[in-house]
Parts: sequence; C-alpha cells; structure tokens
Amino acid sequence: MKTFHFPLQGSPNCENFILLKYSGFITDSSPLFGLDCEVCLTSMGKELTRISLVAEGGYCLMDELVKPDFKILDYLTSFSGITKEILNPVTTKLKDVQKLLRELLPPDAVLVGHCLDLDLRVLKIIHPYVIDTSLLYIGKQGRRFKLTFLAKVILGKDIQCPNKLGHDGIEDARTALELVQYFLKYGPKKIAEFNLEALAANQEQGNKEGATHMRSVLECLDSMGQKLLFLTQDIDELSSYRNCQTVKCSSNKEVLEQARVEVPLFPFNIVQFSFRPFPPLFAEEMKNNMKTRWTEMSTIYAGPFSKDCNVGSLKKVFSSLGPVQSITLVLETYRHLWIPPWPRTDENKRGRGRRHPAVRV
Repeated sequence: MKTFHFPLQGSPNCENFILLKYSGFITDSSPLFGLDCEVCLTSMGKELTRISLVAEGGYCLMDELVKPDFKILDYLTSFSGITKEILNPVTTKLKDVQKLLRELLPPDAVLVGHCLDLDLRVLKIIHPYVIDTSLLYIGKQGRRFKLTFLAKVILGKDIQCPNKLGHDGIEDARTALELVQYFLKYGPKKIAEFNLEALAANQEQGNKEGATHMRSVLECLDSMGQKLLFLTQDIDELSSYRNCQTVKCSSNKEVLEQARVEVPLFPFNIVQFSFRPFPPLFAEEMKNNMKTRWTEMSTIYAGPFSKDCNVGSLKKVFSSLGPVQSITLVLETYRHLWIPPWPRTDENKRGRGRRHPAVRV
C-alpha cells in the first residue's frame, strides 16, 4: 500500500488521520463498498465536498455534501458539479463523515474505488482492506486506465457523459464496485482477452487525429491515469487538476523535507520553492545545469558486449525493461560504472582490460 501512496499509520502527513475499525482478517464473504469523493480547492489544498458510499447490489448508503474547514478558492465545478450555491447551506463537516463511516462499515469491510488513495487522503482515514480498480486493471509499465474507459470496455456502459455537469459520485462508486465484481467473477484471463492496451492506443490515436492543440504534460499524465505531486508554499492553478496531489508547505525548508520523502513515490513531481523571480543570467545557468544533470540521470551504461553485438537486438532487449529513447554504441570504458563479468584482476581493476563495446541507453 505504501508503494501506491495509500495513507498508513506513521506515514508522513497522516498524523491526524482516523483509523477505521477493522478485524484481523477478511474472507471471501467480506462485504464490498464502493467509494467516491469529490473535492474543491481551498487555501490548505484539496478538501472534501461530497462523499458517495455504495453497498453491493448498488444500494446507496451515503451521499453527503461536506463543507470544507478552510476558505474555498476553486469549487472545481467541471469535475465535481459542486457550486457555491449548492454548498452554501451545508453544515456537515469532515469529522461528521468520519464518524458516520465508522458506524456504517463493518470491521471486515473492503473499500473499493478508482484511484482510491486520493479519496482516503481527502477523507483523512486509514483502512487496510482496499481494492483500487486503477491498479486491478493496471496496464504495462504501470499505466492506469480511466474509469470511463474501463466502464465502456468492460461493462459496456457510458459514465461521466459530456452533457452532465461534473461527475456523479454514486455512479462512479457503483462502476468501481461493478468492475471489481466482474474481475472476481471472470478472472484475469478474461480481462486479458479485452487487450486494453491496444484499445486505449486506438482511442488515443483517434483523439490525436481530432485534436486541434498540443496536450500539456498534465493532460498526458491524466490520460495515462498517472498522478502528479505538487509541493509548494502557495496554492497554484495546478492544484485544480483531479490527479494532482498538492502538499502545501510553510517554508522552503519544509518543501525540501517533504520532497525527500514524497518525490520517490510519484512518477512526476513539481517542487516549487519560491515565487520570487531569479535574475535572468542565473535562471539561464540553472536551466542549462538542470538539462545536463537530467541527461546524466537518464543515461545508463551497459556492457561490455562482444565485438559483433547488434545494436538492434540490444535495443529490443532493453525496451522490454522500459521505455528507451535511444541507444548509442560506445568504445570507451566507463570505469566508475563498469562491473566486469569475469574475475577481477589487477589489470581490469584499473579499468585497462580489453576494450569491448558498450551501449549508452
């Protein structure tokens, strides 16, 4: 659960989270509950504005609007459907929802949702028994498919239709629940027959052909179901993106401390230390240094290989391990990275053994 950013006892930023009651084990008969949350952007980051909880069979147990504790900066209406007028008369608070969840859910409850870690974080609750449909149907290289895509392909139904304002939390919770039930009924072999990767690629190709603008990095991450971590001292428009987890810090020092803990857990991160502009010369120098450092970090040396090695076959091998931008054949020996495959001798310890080709990936 730690790998996929689920809140855990003792984890950073989870000090004030509520632990739901749970038993020591679950069984095949443990009940499933679909969960979906909508959020808004406040002065303290994302806060809960609506929670939907659905039991097996699609029965809605809870569909509550929630008033955030801090000043609302953006209602994120296009995602949530929540407006100022809708939220104004609401008196329910996060603590009320937490209390109700503890009363409604049995100890062996299994929570089901799509990108469920985000929902648990805005609810500020910890629960050990979860099924995340974005992970249950995960693609190659950790790709996560959108809930709308899975609903259409697996269940044959359309959700989050363009003519609707925002998402329907009950509909999303039910859909996640149905996806889990389908997986449990038919198993992974049946899911493999759908060839989700190919279907998603075809859909994206169709979107590209009809597109009139270049997609931003955030849109690309969203289309892949990947999440962005944003560490900052001030709330920014980036925080309005659904798959952006924002951590607001009080100082540059805190930003750095949080970055050391959180950055390794996310595929893409933005760390913002200050809004103060840098002098032009310093900014240009910093940009060039970052480019150089990024190139170094993204370059891997492998080898040595036999003199008759084929670059094409090597690229095929390395591509099976992950995305490869380019492969270059080099003859130099990179002593600090080279681990000889044969027994170490005084000659090759010094990096002056026979010269074999290596590749730069």
